[in-house]
Amino acid sequence: MEPRRDPRVLAGLRHPRFLPLKAPLALSGINTGAPVEGLEWSGLFTTTVAFLKNDRGRKNGKGRLVELTQIAVMLVKPVVPARVWQWRADRYFFSAQGWQNLHLGKFTSFQEANEFARRRGVQVGYRLDHSEWSHIQATIKVHDYPVLYWLGRLLEKDSVLCDFGGSVGVCYYAYGERLQFPEGLSWVVCELPEPAALGAQLAIQRKARGLSFTTDRAAMDGCQILLAAGVLPFLEQRLPKLLAGLAHPPRHILVNRLPLCSEIPAYVTLQNTGHSVTPMRIDNHAQFVDDMEQSGYELVDSWKCFENSLRVPQHPECEVRHFHGFCFRHRQAVHATVAGVDAGAVLSA
Repeated sequence: MEPRRDPRVLAGLRHPRFLPLKAPLALSGINTGAPVEGLEWSGLFTTTVAFLKNDRGRKNGKGRLVELTQIAVMLVKPVVPARVWQWRADRYFFSAQGWQNLHLGKFTSFQEANEFARRRGVQVGYRLDHSEWSHIQATIKVHDYPVLYWLGRLLEKDSVLCDFGGSVGVCYYAYGERLQFPEGLSWVVCELPEPAALGAQLAIQRKARGLSFTTDRAAMDGCQILLAAGVLPFLEQRLPKLLAGLAHPPRHILVNRLPLCSEIPAYVTLQNTGHSVTPMRIDNHAQFVDDMEQSGYELVDSWKCFENSLRVPQHPECEVRHFHGFCFRHRQAVHATVAGVDAGAVLSA
């Protein structure tokens, strides 16, 4: 079937404002009077109209250039082989420095993603500037408030909280500015050796009461609250499998900043952290919740983290427009007492 030709777009392209595009279009072999296979006419039309009507674009030369570039890319992309775009994405991804929220590739497993990177001479692994990260995360974000809400109701005297993948204790310090931690609270950060050692030194300097660090995942066993903020995608073992190995699973689990897809099955992609390239898994939303229920947990609350998003070049189906947060409770904890109040009543409120 011949692609639809939108006369409004073609008329717009003959506008004098688009004379600067004649050269690049001619070099690309594009005839603007004929339909181009695979061209997204709706997106092109929207961008064209916005350009013609944008008063700011008329005054701002940089703004005009950006809009013209967007239109040119829309026109050129369908006639450029996909392997060229992929080569461009690969080159930019592996050469980028600093955090830019870059992702690359769609894979079925961590192993496949690792092999993809190694074939390009890149050693995979997770590294992060935790000193810098502690300053970034010290500021409370919108998606932190649901966690604060539930911590304020779940924490009680002598509680044990396992902060899984908590860096140098960034959540402890940030949330401590908003919450009055109960007496006897034990906040245990489970991390890799480097951030655990750095966090322990920082805790001594700041005299952080109740904050400790470990590299042993057994810290999750027997804790009242498990906090997992942003760490789960980087674990090859999924959370339900980690919980299955615990003799005494956490009563409550708070998950934050979790990327999930809804229209496609789970997949693995690569992320450039600015200091390393590492695989990360994007679970399917419905499957994740179902697996948690199969692990003996009930979904109490959920929220969206609009500050976080994910895009994979050449794979528009993998786009994650926002991340997710959840509060789960173990079914055996329904009648447990939280701060002297029945947990079922508190969590249903």
